[in-house]
Amino acid sequence: MKWPLIFNDLILLGNPNSQVCVLTLWTKKEEVAKYLNPLKYALIGQLYSKDEGVSALLRNCLANKNIRHLIVTGNDVSGSGKALVDFFKKGIDNRNKIVDHDVVIDKEIPKKSLELLRKNVQCHDYRTLREYAKLNSVIDHFQKLSSYGKPELFPSAQLKTPEIYPHEQVGFCIHEKNIHHAWARVLQFLLRFGVLEKQRALFDLMIVVAEENPEWQSIYPFSEKMLESYFVNIKNKITFILKKVKKNRCDTFDQLPRQMLILRALQKNIAQELKLQLGNLCLFIQKAILQKKDVGKTRNVLSSTQLPFKRIGDLRGNIAICLDRGHIRVTHLDPAGKRLEVFYGMTAFELYKKIILEERISELGHAAYLGAELTKAEIALKKGLKYVQDEQVDW
Repeated sequence: MKWPLIFNDLILLGNPNSQVCVLTLWTKKEEVAKYLNPLKYALIGQLYSKDEGVSALLRNCLANKNIRHLIVTGNDVSGSGKALVDFFKKGIDNRNKIVDHDVVIDKEIPKKSLELLRKNVQCHDYRTLREYAKLNSVIDHFQKLSSYGKPELFPSAQLKTPEIYPHEQVGFCIHEKNIHHAWARVLQFLLRFGVLEKQRALFDLMIVVAEENPEWQSIYPFSEKMLESYFVNIKNKITFILKKVKKNRCDTFDQLPRQMLILRALQKNIAQELKLQLGNLCLFIQKAILQKKDVGKTRNVLSSTQLPFKRIGDLRGNIAICLDRGHIRVTHLDPAGKRLEVFYGMTAFELYKKIILEERISELGHAAYLGAELTKAEIALKKGLKYVQDEQVDW
């Protein structure tokens, strides 16, 4: 049996007879490994995810019961280190959640096996240590123990499709050439992101249709006669609407920031009065205006403002990429790192197309990043090279 079973291409191997695994969390494993004697540890690996990462680690430990010591060190950005430490301290509840954490261990791993692991493997918390060379002497003081049983292997995790996928809560925007596709996109958004009340709901949705033929088409769930009747009622209000449009405009440079600050203050006041949490401020501007006299001042504002580059922090979640059994494996994670779905492909295009069509991401920076990573993964797959997300491929 090849060990480690999971993520073995992402791990630095040391002495196969050692009983020690070193987990560096979000600190690069190479940064810790250069201070350690490789004869003192079986492996060194990172632990990014509280969800898949912790479950994968426990599976690897139960597949090799010669492992008796886990050292947790490095920068604990996501809380994966604390979750692991608390697993050994507190265990899991009847829903397979680590006590005091929203972290679910794969249900395919029996509780009996998890308790056996907790009883026989010691977890050493060195998250505050930054002088990694000191870990050599720490390991020297570990008690040498015998294996506590035969390897245990478990079925792969079966993920439950979520009722609602992570999303940005408010402010959805749909651009399509025709109403049919725009309508279908809205229905897709409702099924994927709609808040579950008595019905599914989206808040602050804007739809832009560019090239629609205004004639009725049979694909819609109403008759041409119904549409004509509705059109007459709308047409009677056109005069009123045109007058409002001519009178109202938004001076973007001078008025907009004042209006937004006033509205935000008003929103805060209302939230406090109703004892509700302050939510998002959503504005729809029909026509934003920049006066000619303000162009120079606008350029000054932009030259002194560092606009954020959004590559991480997508409210619809994150995408983890790896090579797995001759395929590119893509894991969709929620913003907290919980696995939502796993799917496979052979090319960057087919996977990128699926990600976009299923609205799994919302940020342009995220999309550009994934395009580059999936292309790297495809090339590595075809050439038989090692691929690690966020790292250079050794061509």
